[in-house]
Amino acid sequence: RNVGFNQAGEKEIPSSWILARFMVMGWFANCLLPAKLGDAYRAFLAKREMGASFSKMIGTVLAERVIDIAVVFFLLVVASLAVVGYAQAQAAMWIILVGLGLVLAMGAAMVALARFGDVLQRRLPERFKRIYQLFHEGTFRSFRNLPAIASLSVLVWLAEATRVYFVSWSLLGYTLDPGLILFVALTDALLVGIPFVPGGLGLVEAGLIAIFMLVVTKEQAASIALLDRVLSYWSVLILGGLLHLWGIRGIRARRNRLHVGY
Repeated sequence: RNVGFNQAGEKEIPSSWILARFMVMGWFANCLLPAKLGDAYRAFLAKREMGASFSKMIGTVLAERVIDIAVVFFLLVVASLAVVGYAQAQAAMWIILVGLGLVLAMGAAMVALARFGDVLQRRLPERFKRIYQLFHEGTFRSFRNLPAIASLSVLVWLAEATRVYFVSWSLLGYTLDPGLILFVALTDALLVGIPFVPGGLGLVEAGLIAIFMLVVTKEQAASIALLDRVLSYWSVLILGGLLHLWGIRGIRARRNRLHVGY
């Protein structure tokens, strides 16, 4: 809605179920492919099934990532107060520095796009100017209604922390410091955002174990990290794979109907 999707003759915004399917299928692709290519796949799904502009959808995805990383970093700094007293809290400080680096990099990219976007557009070949314009609109118009979007993002990450809380409770039989749980969940989110490894595979597990070892044994930390990743990574592979196969089946069915009609 922020980018005017249902205007200019485009289709109406689809149901929440369809949008959720796009999200899960995008996460599925991110779990398999590096460089966060699942985000581009999500934009492709929007173009194919909603009639949206691919360039504009890529812009909305970029804006979503910027907002998410900023919210995660803010909550990470707040949650870090729960771990600064531990003797091995240096690992936590390194995670905060990684988050700061991501925030600064994305902030610099947004400032450059806002300040020099017009200059770049004028220097592009004619056939690429419209593509860039749609991308620019999709990015910066997505920041409208920012308080509501940021609030939803905060709720999402608190839900992530709730999952980690119940995982640790189920294995340990007692509750850990909620601040530490929040820090661990945000560490998961931050490391997943690093684009070099599909779904943060390996990086996330190592980060979670390192943080949990501040308060529990190495074996307990590994158990919590692996069980949590079964829920947050492997379940997405299974569910996303099923939705992907279902989508392929639907495409084939539509093609068969078109062929019969022809």
